[in-house]
Amino acid sequence: MKSIPHTELKTRQHRVDNAVARALRGAALASAIGALLLTLGCSKETEQPTSTATNPPSTSSTPVADAGNKAATVVEDSVVTSKIKTAFLTEDDLKSMDISVETVQGSVTLTGMVDSQAQIDNALRVARATEGAQTVQNLMTVKP
Repeated sequence: MKSIPHTELKTRQHRVDNAVARALRGAALASAIGALLLTLGCSKETEQPTSTATNPPSTSSTPVADAGNKAATVVEDSVVTSKIKTAFLTEDDLKSMDISVETVQGSVTLTGMVDSQAQIDNALRVARATEGAQTVQNLMTVKP
């Protein structure tokens, strides 16, 4: 196993810490927005049907529920993105590459320029192995 200099370990840890901090800030913001929307939605009075036989309950979601679900999805997506970026930092051939990771509703897209097809294959393997990544799309290219 190759020895990693102390300064490089500190740099890697700093990158991981920053990625985790960004994910946590995003999660906190999404939670606050979801709580606010939920509170606003709960204060709205609605008429209840007198008989469920003639007026069955609606199965469609409310705007407040939709907003809460979207906020939760954004948080989950940012966690998946952070996990993938963190995993890239642990891979010797990927840690210095400029690979962008975007996650939307569990669908991950990788973009950027890398040195070889092997790096593309490794990045795809890492992303696909990440919990929460439902699909992974490759838009990376090999540098000329």
